[in-house]
Amino acid sequence: MRPEFRWRREWPFALALIVVALAHRVPTARYAEMFLNGDGGLDNLMAVHHWQALHGEGPAPIYFYGQAYNGTLESFFAAPFYAAFGDYPEFGTRDHGASVRGMGIAQALLSAILLACLYPLCYRVGG
Repeated sequence: MRPEFRWRREWPFALALIVVALAHRVPTARYAEMFLNGDGGLDNLMAVHHWQALHGEGPAPIYFYGQAYNGTLESFFAAPFYAAFGDYPEFGTRDHGASVRGMGIAQALLSAILLACLYPLCYRVGG
């Protein structure tokens, strides 16, 4: 019989796991421009295109550029962060690395959400 997951009993460990994961991801988000590669650049570009599509300035990407698979959920989630931290004169920002940091913050939040969703599943499967 599989054990039933109870948030009341398991939340301290799950929260500690999420905090440790965020403690690892936050420095990466802070210095994201040091870790930027081609795939990260495409994610940033797709986040810009999602933000522009939300304002009627073009089509939104459906697939990761250059591939017929791997959807764009991450870049769609990161579009508001890119706009908030991006290099947009109308927002008063001029830091080119800030947009990359916005993408890093979005990735850190997505990893925390993933851990919060996977922890009950792993507990139920593994016990």
